[in-house]
Amino acid sequence: MYYKLAENATAMRVAQVFVDDCIGKLLAGKLDTETASMANYWVTDMQQQGIDECVRLHGGYGCMNEYVVCRMFADSHVQRIYVGTNEVMKDHISRSV
Repeated sequence: MYYKLAENATAMRVAQVFVDDCIGKLLAGKLDTETASMANYWVTDMQQQGIDECVRLHGGYGCMNEYVVCRMFADSHVQRIYVGTNEVMKDHISRSV
């Protein structure tokens, strides 16, 4: 169980560093579509996987709306659809590789 927490904390830290770098590039006028698409796709996938692990760690409570982890699961799932689905983001990335 503790390894899952360590894995989630590491993935979230890497995601935060990636997003911070993208913000810096955006403010400098240097953020390209490929990198923005990578951030959108990868960070939302990591978010979904992390929350999914949290739901599993909570067991049956993770599926009850009274607990914040359940609501976070629903919210994280829709993040992969906003702005453009992750498949569209992958399409943007693959065109520039």
